Amino acid sequence: MPVISPLLAVILAAVGLLVLAWTWASAKQHMSYQIGRDSLRVQLGKLVLRRIRFDDIDRVSKPHSELRWSQTENWRNTFGDSRRLLIVHRRSGLLRRFVITPKHRYEFRRQLRAAIAAKTGTALASDEGDRDEAED
Repeated sequence: MPVISPLLAVILAAVGLLVLAWTWASAKQHMSYQIGRDSLRVQLGKLVLRRIRFDDIDRVSKPHSELRWSQTENWRNTFGDSRRLLIVHRRSGLLRRFVITPKHRYEFRRQLRAAIAAKTGTALASDEGDRDEAED
């Protein structure tokens, strides 16, 4: 069995980490959010990565305070996302705050609220301080 030199092992590990980081960043850029007939879907191309049924959504809001990664389920598709953050508050589950970053958060929130109202027949609660008129 051939022995790998320590230098070669370090180089291979570094190349492996670079390939992994590039793959992760590339996949993150191709992730999208789709509003279906009965659920909100996070997709990578046509592959559905995560689905939240409309009846499990309590409200949708922008963040009003600093978010802790350990307390949210993160499905961000960009790196500079402070003005795109949208939080979907779920009724059930271990991590009830579901973070997404649609390109136009206010328009996406309007569309999501309309789809939920059409499916369930009830409107979502609106958060104090949230505005629907302007795009950040």
